Amino acid sequence: VSRLYDAAGRIIGASKIARDIGVRKASELGVADARRQTEETLALLGTLQTSAPVGFAFVGTDLRVKQVNPALEAITGAPKGEHLGRFVGDVVPGLWEALEPLCRSVLETRRSFTNVEISGTDSRRASTPIYRLVNLYPVTAGEGLFGIGIIVSDVTEHRRMGEQLHHGQKIELIWNI
Repeated sequence: VSRLYDAAGRIIGASKIARDIGVRKASELGVADARRQTEETLALLGTLQTSAPVGFAFVGTDLRVKQVNPALEAITGAPKGEHLGRFVGDVVPGLWEALEPLCRSVLETRRSFTNVEISGTDSRRASTPIYRLVNLYPVTAGEGLFGIGIIVSDVTEHRRMGEQLHHGQKIELIWNI
């Protein structure tokens, strides 16, 4: 509120300027709601990344590892620091021959691969065959391609048990003949 004076300096009235802050308040509420939703989404993704029983990796378009979760560290036997920034073929050389065409196809076509079993050797024990079930998908925003999401399950033991069961059934079949 401001006082109004005449030429002689006497108060002759008052003026008041009113502003509608409804738009500003609505905007502030919108920003607060967006911030809350962003925090919830980040918390959900963080929990998924750290607690999921499958390996997650994000690989850039240059095929260098940008992110891995603890499950993938356990599957590969290498800590996060040995993954980040490295070329995928250097991180898992024994699987690269099977994984490379899938990665390149995702980058070229932006199409996903679901539940593809690949095999190779363990780089720590070259004579040991390993089996992985992989899912690869393009990571995009609008028209931009940021890289590849990779989900990995170690199915080596499951595969070995299946082979042992199959071998046992063959022996039983031969025995019964």
